[in-house]
Amino acid sequence: MSAVIGILGGALLVAGGVGLAVFGLRQQQRTGVDRLRAAMDEVTDPTTREISVLAQAWTAMTAATERAGRGGSLHARATRALEGAGWPLRPAEFATGVAVASLLAALVATALAGSLATGLLVAVVAVVAPCLVLKRQARVVAQKADRQLPDVLGQMAASLRSGHSLTQAIEAAGEQADAPLGPQFARVIAETRVGRDLDDALSATAERIGSTDLRWSVRAMAIQARTGGKLSDVLEVLAEFMRDREEVRREVRALTADGRISAWVLGLLPFFVTGALLVISPDYLQPLFSERLGLLMLFAAGVLMGIGMLVIRKIIRVEV
Repeated sequence: MSAVIGILGGALLVAGGVGLAVFGLRQQQRTGVDRLRAAMDEVTDPTTREISVLAQAWTAMTAATERAGRGGSLHARATRALEGAGWPLRPAEFATGVAVASLLAALVATALAGSLATGLLVAVVAVVAPCLVLKRQARVVAQKADRQLPDVLGQMAASLRSGHSLTQAIEAAGEQADAPLGPQFARVIAETRVGRDLDDALSATAERIGSTDLRWSVRAMAIQARTGGKLSDVLEVLAEFMRDREEVRREVRALTADGRISAWVLGLLPFFVTGALLVISPDYLQPLFSERLGLLMLFAAGVLMGIGMLVIRKIIRVEV
């Protein structure tokens, strides 16, 4: 009986010791957390708190924009444009940033010029300019992908001839090719590993980049996979065709260089002349900006210049 009481007493002592140790560790951890919070409160200055408030406001505006635009066609087009341009932004973040920037630019322009019309004009420019830059960047990425694609197709054809599968050839191209095709092909392999069909992943990549040549290549791969045959020969023919067409494009670009230079000169010359007159004799052009007839003349000149630039662009732009 005494032995049993001794065993129970020892067990209670052990349990009590373990409990005290756990309680002590928790108290020490809580004390450490409290000290860390106190130290952070001491370090945190008003500037850091203002930045935190701004970050919360930005997150709230972005979330509201995301909820408002999700599911629409504009949201889908913006997503493709941002992915095609390689910008690590969501459509809501881009739209919120453009809206905030245009509002600030309009306020500053209105305060400096003292005119609401000037502020509205600056706001419109601040909205349109990022969209044009995004569109141009997406087009530049697509053109770079078109120039890069023949070499990548040749590399894939060599991999297929050496006995590799199409998935292995795409994986090798993703590892060795530069941006933009290298990371995009690596993304294709990552999507197939989580269960997506290879044809769907390739088609999504072609739509994301916006490359017509890549769309042709993807369709050729899909047709060849259904009908059978040597895919390496098809890829080599496509690569050779794309190289020949790129050479023709370069020749056309060289032949139309004088037209592009003329367009730049004719487009910028009125602004240079206006700036020179404003510096030499500011009062000479004052009626053009202060009277209604002068503003109408400026508007008509802008419209005519825009039409002329479009006509010149149509003349010098040759699709190959």
